[in-house]
Amino acid sequence: MILFSCLDRLSDLVGQDKPLRQVQGAIEFAAASAAPPARHLRPAAWVIPISDRAEGNSLVGKVRQRVTYRFGVVLAHGIENDRAGGRTTLEMEALEKAVIGHLLGWQPNEDMEEVLYAGARTVAFQAGLVWRLLEFTTASYVYK
Repeated sequence: MILFSCLDRLSDLVGQDKPLRQVQGAIEFAAASAAPPARHLRPAAWVIPISDRAEGNSLVGKVRQRVTYRFGVVLAHGIENDRAGGRTTLEMEALEKAVIGHLLGWQPNEDMEEVLYAGARTVAFQAGLVWRLLEFTTASYVYK
């Protein structure tokens, strides 16, 4: 549910005059890893699950656990015709800033905490693309 909400939220950034050309989910990311998106479909983003971490029970006789959900937004940006990398670096920084700004502080639903930025890293240089992973967290509670 978090991932679908995030996909919907990031779709605001998709369009001809917007930072992204497409945003998709984890299944599509698996396919894109094998066959990167065409130039007209980039920059592109994929929302993927990373991990869920549950804390210990905070009640006696009942169950109440805080669960932190970590998810990622993988970005693919072309590096064609940019030998020195300056243009690509500036464009990637602007793209990351737009995605982070759009998710930071956003609440996926009323049961979730606000989204926090957890960091980023380059995951690959492949097929004329730079692939970056932006990580985010949110949390909620499970009860029984």
